[in-house]
Amino acid sequence: MMPIGVVFPKSTDDVAAAVSFCADRGLPVLPRGGGTSLAGQTVNEAVVLDFTRHMQETVSIDPDAATARAQSGIYIGTLNEALAPHGLKFAPDPAWRDKSALGGAIGNNSTGAHSLQYGKTDAYVESVEAVLADGTVTEFGEVSLDDLPDLAEGDDLESAIYAEIARIVDEEADLIDERYPDLKRNVSGYNLDWLIEDARGAVREIGEPDAEGGTINVAKLLCGSEGTLAIVTEATVSLEPIPETKGMTLLAYDSLVDAMRDVAPIVEHGPAAVEVIDDVLLDLARNTAEFESVTQILPEGTGAVLIVEFYADDNDEARQKVATLLD
Repeated sequence: MMPIGVVFPKSTDDVAAAVSFCADRGLPVLPRGGGTSLAGQTVNEAVVLDFTRHMQETVSIDPDAATARAQSGIYIGTLNEALAPHGLKFAPDPAWRDKSALGGAIGNNSTGAHSLQYGKTDAYVESVEAVLADGTVTEFGEVSLDDLPDLAEGDDLESAIYAEIARIVDEEADLIDERYPDLKRNVSGYNLDWLIEDARGAVREIGEPDAEGGTINVAKLLCGSEGTLAIVTEATVSLEPIPETKGMTLLAYDSLVDAMRDVAPIVEHGPAAVEVIDDVLLDLARNTAEFESVTQILPEGTGAVLIVEFYADDNDEARQKVATLLD
């Protein structure tokens, strides 16, 4: 797809100016980070905003609160390099994290190999600076349900957004309960199920909200919206401690079906990650000079491999977790 044009903004003001210009002329706008989406979300006949050239700064790090503020064009790998001296990391880990931007992770509600441990990006987004469709710049974060009526007062776009959020919470909760699938990695459609659970104070295995209820975090509604609701220019995210050590085991199977049968009992042992390498990838590797020697360490006839990883406080604990799994 040939873009109408490509803009490399240097600031939120640049983003607001570009969006206002396009809004006045009816031009579509497409924000993107590293462009690593698998389904073509980062290309279109639109004015493309590429954040990774200039808007890639770490704004602040608060080790005590385990939070960081960063611009949306920063690569997740770069952000984690800045966090490492504090023993912290941004937990979602897309496969190509040295080319996956924070804004893109929010747009896609990204996760990664360690989703069993950490879940999706929405569990870690605390607040965002965002540019609305008319060029308005605002901050979205946690708000009280009691404050929604006041926030909805007014005739501007931001007020209209809060009014619609209040209507959804009041009128559409039952329909959302009925229709949204109960999946750990559901990233289909807008994050309305989180909005409703947030208001009720539902408890999740990973991340907020807690059981108190009565508040919603509008920033989390942007997770998975792929730039269609607002354009994120900065985000405050919560962080996780870097694990002390890891233990790993490689399990070889005759077929992919055999490997899949073992996934459920493996997950019961609390691994941080379970990854599959199927026969298609193994055959490709066997026929590639770079990887042929690696595949030769596998038992003859291997048709699938599971890589199982555990986090641990020390090497002895890591070895014990692997040994318990194998037993």
